[in-house]
Amino acid sequence: MTNLEQIMNESFEEDIRAAMNKWSVQGCAIVVTKGEEYKIITLGKRDESEPVTCKTLFALASCSKLFTALALIRALTSEGLNVKTRIKTILPDFKLYDKLAEEECTIEDMLSHRTGLPGYDPLWNPSYSLDDLPDRLSKLKPTLGFREGQQYNSFLYDLAVLIIEKLTNQHFEKYIQSEFFDPLGMESVTFEHDEEGKEYSKGFWKGFDPNAAQQEIQEEGKVEILDFGLRKLGERGGLGTGRLWINGDDLVKWLKALPDIPEYKQCIKPINVVGSSGGLEFPDHTILYGLAQRISTHRGVLVNEHSGEIPGFLSRISRLPKYNVGFAILTNSDPGGKYLRSLVKCKLIEAFAGLEKLDWIEKIESIHQEHLDATRKWLSPSSSFSGNTIKGKSNDDPLIGTWKSEGFDTWEITPSSIVNKLPSLKSLPFIPALYGQVNYFFSPSNEKGKYHACFEWQLDSIDSKEIIYGYPFSVQLIDYDRIKVIGLMGVGEGLNEDDFGIIFERL
Repeated sequence: MTNLEQIMNESFEEDIRAAMNKWSVQGCAIVVTKGEEYKIITLGKRDESEPVTCKTLFALASCSKLFTALALIRALTSEGLNVKTRIKTILPDFKLYDKLAEEECTIEDMLSHRTGLPGYDPLWNPSYSLDDLPDRLSKLKPTLGFREGQQYNSFLYDLAVLIIEKLTNQHFEKYIQSEFFDPLGMESVTFEHDEEGKEYSKGFWKGFDPNAAQQEIQEEGKVEILDFGLRKLGERGGLGTGRLWINGDDLVKWLKALPDIPEYKQCIKPINVVGSSGGLEFPDHTILYGLAQRISTHRGVLVNEHSGEIPGFLSRISRLPKYNVGFAILTNSDPGGKYLRSLVKCKLIEAFAGLEKLDWIEKIESIHQEHLDATRKWLSPSSSFSGNTIKGKSNDDPLIGTWKSEGFDTWEITPSSIVNKLPSLKSLPFIPALYGQVNYFFSPSNEKGKYHACFEWQLDSIDSKEIIYGYPFSVQLIDYDRIKVIGLMGVGEGLNEDDFGIIFERL
């Protein structure tokens, strides 16, 4: 029988260190359990100088969703309910734009992302409030029919917080603490970012400049330290979807306990098809989705897992049921952590299953380069609308004014927002409004009534005053009182952003 010391040996660590260097990963923690046996490897730095330790807390991001799903199932069970329960029977004020979905949507539909709603990721901004979420959901248009397919939508996991609190008459955080953290002896895991006496990692983000990258530079861009952006969502925003912090010590306890948590069996039951095979998960076939869990096989090995990703932090928690193995990786670097977590997964499955050793660094680097090429193409959509920018092109442009999309956002477009050409574009962090100041630029295209647009972003940092332009999208003037914004919905796999749009009306 292969033990953990044999698998996570010096050669394994050397490969991880080489990959961290290759993909600019500042620090990571890797946790593996097999039955009662466990091993933790910590590498690199948690901030500018201090090393990662077993006590270092990393933001868990969307891996937090499993905690939310388990807590909701337990709260339902305590009231004699189950995941087939319609949300409206618990929250009578629950509303969706699609009235069929509103009446019939169950807890299972919500947790498996099949309500028809796309991501609508720009809603994660400083104006977000958990208490306002039910009202906003009622105004967001779906891009699929109810139960027609899966579209990943994190807001519904925040809605789960309100449902848990209604069922238990307890604050969400206290319920999670009493039902899971305390019984398992998880002493450091927290929803708070600044508790005294705890060891937090900083998040590192490296941008991508497609113009510099043309010079045969693998990835050009300086590393920035990001604040924990979810703090801009207030005290409760993001609680159900990605606000947990966890360290290696507590992950050992969680991974050991997970298969014996009764509600977990419901989470790993396939409900939806996520999408086709391919990408950094290297699945054999189509990926399925349960409740906060992705289900697939990799080289014939069944894997139940979920990944987490917010700017500066990327994570993955996985289980291999056949081998009674659990493993997790926490990283504090974006986007490099995306590639490192893939390497860790592939190498560990290979080792536990006794499979032929493959050059995973080479395979993953090939995908990395594909991602850079795709990003370069996305950020350089047309040479006709990028170059030297002149602000305030026209004081009578029909786009100038105040525009509102119910449930989504309100924009004030001024003459200085209209430019003759967009600036050269670079990559921005996911959901840039949580990490800096955001404005928008609009450039009239050759097609009447259509504008190319982008974000103007400045990092919240006393050390950086650089303004970066990125995240291209487009705007179509429908008539004097309405515009259609294309490229900000976050539609699911197989759908095209160009086929949908967010309607704003002039105020």
